[in-house]
Amino acid sequence: MKFTDKNLWVVFVTTLWSPILALVLKPSGYSFYMFTPATPHSTLEQVLLLAANLMLVLGFAFGLLAALTLTWRGLRSKRYLRLSCLVVILAHPIYQPIYLTSLDTYLVYRWRDRAELLHLVGMTPAEVRTLMGKPSSERTSTSGIHDTGGKVTRHGESYICWAYKPLPFYFVGGKLRVFFFDGKVRNFNVDN
Repeated sequence: MKFTDKNLWVVFVTTLWSPILALVLKPSGYSFYMFTPATPHSTLEQVLLLAANLMLVLGFAFGLLAALTLTWRGLRSKRYLRLSCLVVILAHPIYQPIYLTSLDTYLVYRWRDRAELLHLVGMTPAEVRTLMGKPSSERTSTSGIHDTGGKVTRHGESYICWAYKPLPFYFVGGKLRVFFFDGKVRNFNVDN
């Protein structure tokens, strides 16, 4: 069977909508890619979660194949706008965990290993910026203790948190967080 451009466009557009159908199928309260031990308790929910995961992964696979074929044909016929198909499928926020999670986790833990080797605890922000570079984001907060109702019962110290994100284009990616109290690093951790 020969795939015409029209057939490839239909496959490509359909696979862009498959995450929405997968979200409808997925049992509420469970995220994609969630397998044992955090699977649903009922057999119906387990089947629905498996079906949603399969729909998501197969949608990505077929969408990627259609995008690659459309891109290849576009390059050969000098229709460079078709390159956008590949960008669209790879930038899709629900598809990104399929191919970026392992790389992101690896890179975040490499940042943590680097922070441990550099002995960041006790350094000033200027020293950390020199060794680690500019952070992806920065925020100032005040720690506090919350009671069971969610009200702050005691205010703690103000601190600054710098976050280093190895893959800034990955929407749900992890980051290394560095915490400054009184102008010195007190702690750092991985938020993955």
